[in-house]
Amino acid sequence: MDGGVAKDLEISILYVDDDQVLLDVGKLYIEMSGCFKVTTADSAEEGLNILKERSFDCIISDYQMPDMDGIEFLRELRKTDQNTPFIVFTGKGRDEVEGNALCSGADFYVRKGGDAVMQYKDLIHKVFCSVSARRTGKKYKNPDIYSREFIYVYDPGKGFKSASRHYCELLDMEDDEIIGKDYQGLGFPKETYEFLYGLHENVCRTKNMVSVISPLRMPDGITNHYKVVFVPIFGEGGSVVGIGSKGEIIAHNAEQ
Repeated sequence: MDGGVAKDLEISILYVDDDQVLLDVGKLYIEMSGCFKVTTADSAEEGLNILKERSFDCIISDYQMPDMDGIEFLRELRKTDQNTPFIVFTGKGRDEVEGNALCSGADFYVRKGGDAVMQYKDLIHKVFCSVSARRTGKKYKNPDIYSREFIYVYDPGKGFKSASRHYCELLDMEDDEIIGKDYQGLGFPKETYEFLYGLHENVCRTKNMVSVISPLRMPDGITNHYKVVFVPIFGEGGSVVGIGSKGEIIAHNAEQ
């Protein structure tokens, strides 16, 4: 590849997908910008083997793959590597996959389908965002730093384990004021935390995602309509060890 790109500006990417055609097309589109070098793998297992030999600036992975899917691949990676940006690039529905991906340590989720140029433009933009954040040493954990969606992880026994920037803004608190506390400890009204605990119990019992649209009154007394997705976070043995939540306000100032 020519392109005249300085080596320290080139971004190395590991792209994993079980569809060889999509790998070839994706590699072509991504490298067309002239500042990317893409290595491909046709399975998560091959990707992990490659990662034993070398590191990359960013990893892009499909979700639905045989033997080990993209979320399992991500969780295996995060056991030893908490820093390399990871983007889930899949045709599966957003609510089905996105919450699990983000709560498992993914940096971004990009939906396949539609206009190919636009989808790869979106993908490349998210690669730039995540790699730039890593190279400049900025604290970067969740993709909603570039959106108004909020994300948090809740341990039913220990309270909040993480909270995104926009969730902190929503509660008008710093993350260290949130982590380790439960809903009551943050001042959520009884009707709100009882409703949320009921959803948590549903997720833990069924081990399935739950999606709701509902008015919720927050600690500041303001009630808005929220769309919230709750997903189970699994520990060893398949037990649910936490609840991942991703949501957004869809209507302000609902009737009390």
